[in-house]
Amino acid sequence: MRAASILNLILFARAVASIPAVHQRDDANPSISLIDTSKCSGYSLSDASDTSVGRFSAKLSLIDQPCNAYGKDYPNLDITVEYQTRERLRVLIRDTPQENWFIPPEVVPIPKAENGEKDKSNLRFEYVAKPFGFKIVRVEDNEVIFDTTPHKVSLIYEDQYLEVTTSVPSHANIYGGSEFIGRFRRNEQSTTQALWARDVATPTEENIYGSHPMYMEMRKSKAHAVYLRNSNGMDFILRDGIVRYRTIGGVLDLTFFAPLGGNPNDVVAEYTNVISRPAMPAYWHLGFHQSRWGYKNVTNLKWVVDNYRKANIPLETIWSDIDYMDKYKDFTLDPLQYPKELMTKFVKELHQAEQHFVVIVDPGVSTNSTPYHRGLDAQVFMQNDASHTDEKHKYYIGQVWPGYTAFVDWFHPNASAYWTDEVSRFLDILDIDGLWIDMNEPSSFCYGPCGLDAPDPAVFQPKTPFDLPGGDDFTPPDFLNSSIEAARQGRPLPYSALPRNLEKRAYRPVSIEQQLDPHYKINNKFANLSDHAVQTNATHWGGQDKPRISEVDVHNLYGHMWAIATRKALIAKRANERPFVLSRSTFPSSGAHTYHWTGDNHATWEHLHYSVVGVLQFQMYGISMIGPDICGFNSNTTDELCNRWMSVGAYYPFMRNHNIRGTISQEAYVWNSVAEASRTHLRRRYSLLPYMYTQLYLSSTHGTPAWKALMYEFPTEAPTLWIDAQFLIGPALLVSPVLTEKASSVTAYLPKSRWYDFTTLIPINGQGRNISFDAPLGHVPMHIRGGYVFPMQEPGYTTTESRKNPFYLIIALDENADAQGLLYLDDGESLNVDNHTSTISFKVSNGKMVADGTFGYHTSGLPKLTKLVILGSQPVQQVRVNDAQVQCQISYKSDRGAVTIEELAIDLTERFTVEWGVGPMSFLGTHSGTGIRKVDLGVMGILLVFVASLWW
Repeated sequence: MRAASILNLILFARAVASIPAVHQRDDANPSISLIDTSKCSGYSLSDASDTSVGRFSAKLSLIDQPCNAYGKDYPNLDITVEYQTRERLRVLIRDTPQENWFIPPEVVPIPKAENGEKDKSNLRFEYVAKPFGFKIVRVEDNEVIFDTTPHKVSLIYEDQYLEVTTSVPSHANIYGGSEFIGRFRRNEQSTTQALWARDVATPTEENIYGSHPMYMEMRKSKAHAVYLRNSNGMDFILRDGIVRYRTIGGVLDLTFFAPLGGNPNDVVAEYTNVISRPAMPAYWHLGFHQSRWGYKNVTNLKWVVDNYRKANIPLETIWSDIDYMDKYKDFTLDPLQYPKELMTKFVKELHQAEQHFVVIVDPGVSTNSTPYHRGLDAQVFMQNDASHTDEKHKYYIGQVWPGYTAFVDWFHPNASAYWTDEVSRFLDILDIDGLWIDMNEPSSFCYGPCGLDAPDPAVFQPKTPFDLPGGDDFTPPDFLNSSIEAARQGRPLPYSALPRNLEKRAYRPVSIEQQLDPHYKINNKFANLSDHAVQTNATHWGGQDKPRISEVDVHNLYGHMWAIATRKALIAKRANERPFVLSRSTFPSSGAHTYHWTGDNHATWEHLHYSVVGVLQFQMYGISMIGPDICGFNSNTTDELCNRWMSVGAYYPFMRNHNIRGTISQEAYVWNSVAEASRTHLRRRYSLLPYMYTQLYLSSTHGTPAWKALMYEFPTEAPTLWIDAQFLIGPALLVSPVLTEKASSVTAYLPKSRWYDFTTLIPINGQGRNISFDAPLGHVPMHIRGGYVFPMQEPGYTTTESRKNPFYLIIALDENADAQGLLYLDDGESLNVDNHTSTISFKVSNGKMVADGTFGYHTSGLPKLTKLVILGSQPVQQVRVNDAQVQCQISYKSDRGAVTIEELAIDLTERFTVEWGVGPMSFLGTHSGTGIRKVDLGVMGILLVFVASLWW
């Protein structure tokens, strides 16, 4: 312990001595230093090569005095500018020797030029040669969207510190920056968002699990976005009038997105075109999921499933947290509480009932397990730094739930095959349906390597605030969640006491102490980057006979790379099934491989609101399947809070109820009021699945967000820039939930459009203002936007049952009596659907609907379209399908202009038309050869009849 303290003092003294620049503190955030750049000269640009094809390149050289802010400035840089598409431009600035870390394209896609031409681009690169600075101009309105030129030093570029600053308007409307808990629109006056994957229970406005260095700005009713392709730790800083990036390594690889017209939907589509489109989910993934840390045995699981069935609350999937494992080891079953025979029977019964089972796995592979020894044989684990030369201390050993653990090195060429084999072996034991990959920041309970000083874990016990996990007597305290909240109170040795070789690495000039303790301190709320994580000087495979990669450079990629490997493993086992992977840590392009949940939230009203923000946030990052732990993970929920959360959660993309051991049960059947609300809204969710599934299809193919903030559809209405307590599903279903305690109404913004109340079907003309709606407990105000067709289906208990039920359409007419919509159909599970899909477009005008498109999905069990609900209509006299009159039942509610046409039998495997003849109002039900018509006049209708009779 004393030796470690002396080493720390030496390292600290060296670090201080090597920082020549003068630093002050930022008053808006005292933890962030300001740099004295008064003596910095910046760079000058030379050797420019400009082509009309769409590429510009040049050299950047230090002018005179370097900044040397947190290291030594690179004297020479290379800059490349690519006009990649009409709406996308890339600026890449690298150190000339290319020593700094650069993310390989097989890990995260590189933005690629797609026949972009400078003269046809909506973006223009302008620069000042000396001192170097640059602007990005949106051509269509000559708006400067990125501008480093007003700043005396526009660029600092060192081995472990990069800085670039752009000017923005005062009170800029900025969204994103990374994963965080807070309001959707960022605080433009005082935000310092660290990007460093961190295992923590969702504090507000701090770095948490994922890193997403992308932001979108709304300016003059138009959107643009900036993406920094860099995996190193960094700060994303907002002050009034500026946006600043400060990274602790890597390169400046900036991509700018400015679609013509500036619609936010198009910005996200262009961004996901670069990072990869979101994965298309299987249909069952959209069902309701129930989980808990604390289901003690298989009997407990079965009891929960049975209780949902008894309460008639739809349940699609039951989950197991780490409870199912044998001493918390991955790919094992507890022989007493979760014996193989009973688990096999339980999962078989679930599948027979058209339900599913998902389990958790953690990244730490127990050193006391067979998978560990197979991993040693394959040499796939992360290693210690070069100072550990003996075989005994070769591999980095951390601590997670099973005790001492090794961590798979996803850069190793054998890693994916190793993981595929382990997953396959486990699926041979238990026929699970998906994997939940947790703690993959990656988290470790030790500070630094555990156990390197003693080969026998029984002898060396790392200093932790609880007994060593994995032991026979280990019982996690009730307040401790699967994200090691309690471990945050304990901190063993600040560094391993082993001697270290401080030689510089070959592939970049950063010493080991700088890997452990970079001179620039990002705003990581754990004081040190290695707190509750794999230590930053651990190493990864860098290639045969090439330098190893330091964890400090790739820490933020770990969860993303594990998600890629897990998806591959599931596909290898089940070749044509869409895999279910849920990951806590994510990075740009993770959405192509995994879903995400918003982490270990809290059972509070504030976190109920933040759950809406989380859904909106990750749509922007290209992860469509996103949702919170409904009713709250940490602390006890209440019946009112759980009621409201289950009610709004029914309209999130991913819907799962999950909480921590030691808290009260919060399954939907526990409270009568929650059970009633859950039945109502889950039935409505399952009715809406065709519409939701279609929106997710569009997201996976076109890249547009499936769930949206109001500003996406109404960017010219200024109030929408601030709204994050409402959301849209697709372009046309507005959800305005109650997010406050003891409320019986909600004040919601209704944009300028025609709307229809989802429950009553009453039309409302939105005037771009707030309206108060009644919202008693169990009710969620929802509104349908005029001009859209909603494909729906009668709900069942499971998604499979729902898919067998008849289709119907809600046709919400706009002011011109027009509407349009889309329905996507496939088998709901195949990874490669080929041409076995249908994409049916609906266009309604003048009382006629034309359904056209592609009709490749043919199955004998495809339900018919049996009902139309037409909103904003006059009474209907007759109905023709494909130019032939049909027998059907017609009803009309005059007080809301709603026509219901039932008893249809329209085939969805081919093009069809439906026409409805609009005639004079009739006040009595009549029977004719074309159908039965009923009229519900309502109070106003009766009054009109009375007045008309007097006049007559």
